[in-house]
Amino acid sequence: VENNRGDLELSPEALDLMMDYDWPGNVRELENVIVRTLVTCGGGTIGVDALPPALVLRSMRLDDAPAAADPTAAAPLPDGVLPLDVVEKQAIVHAIRALNGNLSLVARTLGVGRATLYRKLAQYDIASVPTDGGDAAE
Repeated sequence: VENNRGDLELSPEALDLMMDYDWPGNVRELENVIVRTLVTCGGGTIGVDALPPALVLRSMRLDDAPAAADPTAAAPLPDGVLPLDVVEKQAIVHAIRALNGNLSLVARTLGVGRATLYRKLAQYDIASVPTDGGDAAE
């Protein structure tokens, strides 16, 4: 009402993402995200693409991360710390799954250009990722 918006609803994907997020800023952060999304959202349904990219990235769960790819790394990592390349690959794979293989949306959500995304897909040898819909990313 304060923003002169009609009826809006969250898509199931956006709702799941917001429910999975740990909201370290508590109610203020939630309120800021909602207000920002209301201001920037164009349609009646708020999808993942309307949420702030930082929220999408931070909501990803990295608890099931594999060990570092290089077992001969010079210094062992403390528990829970992952090499940046492992985290980056996980973020890309998770975004592809969450956004049903829409690489344009993946690039926009991750805050990179499509060319950068394609370069990262090649770098991490990500040829195809099964999505929620069963399709594979191109």
